[in-house]
Amino acid sequence: MCCTTNRQCCFFIGVLAILIATLFIGYTLYRLGTTGITHWEEASMVAWTIIIMAAIPLIIGALKEIRYLVVFWIVVTLITGVALIVIEIQIWKTFFYKSSDSAFHILGGIVIVAFVLLICCFIYFPYTYARELEGDYYE
Repeated sequence: MCCTTNRQCCFFIGVLAILIATLFIGYTLYRLGTTGITHWEEASMVAWTIIIMAAIPLIIGALKEIRYLVVFWIVVTLITGVALIVIEIQIWKTFFYKSSDSAFHILGGIVIVAFVLLICCFIYFPYTYARELEGDYYE
């Protein structure tokens, strides 16, 4: 694994969040220019933008060992992560009404489960690092 310490995991999570958010925003902007997007997809772009803005303090907090920046990331990710899960469910729900193919239902389920796992990883590793920094604070 590429992360041997919690500090490296936090840095990796911050960079990964920026990359994933950039991909989602880029694809949504592409769809905006070609076919148009719904309000749910606009809300998704806003949530991913918030995640990008919160990932920068996570990276700084991981590099300089500043606990409250890591905790800020955890709070922002928890709120926007739940919002993104609800938004993705709504986006896939409207897509399911248009297509009755069961393969799309399976794909939608896999995407939603992947979102839940991604959000759990976005929260778990910074949380362990924040607890580690809190332990250093009390010693």
